[in-house]
Amino acid sequence: MCAALTYQVKSAVISQRLKEAEATEEMISIARERYRVVAVRSSALYFVVANMADVDPMYQFSLKYFKQLFSHTINTSEKNKDLQRRLQILLTATTADVYRNVARYTIRYDTIRYEILF
Repeated sequence: MCAALTYQVKSAVISQRLKEAEATEEMISIARERYRVVAVRSSALYFVVANMADVDPMYQFSLKYFKQLFSHTINTSEKNKDLQRRLQILLTATTADVYRNVARYTIRYDTIRYEILF
């Protein structure tokens, strides 16, 4: 009888934790969707930068480099509690930082091409 009670208690605890995990997963999904606009812009920027290798093979930027740049931008950009303002800040900062960092490595002749792509 005591063992059956222990299993019931464990079952109740597991069931409660499962409900909490599902609620947390839902909250994460909602937050992820709110930031999708920044992810879409960042993805487009990455492919513009990746296509610079078609201009000249010396312009090869790795995904690792881009991810580091993106993470740095997120961590150092202005914080704001208003989500719409924060998204605008991230969009502007991401675009500016990618442009600055990549333009730094382009030679003058190719900078014009890069600006057209951007």
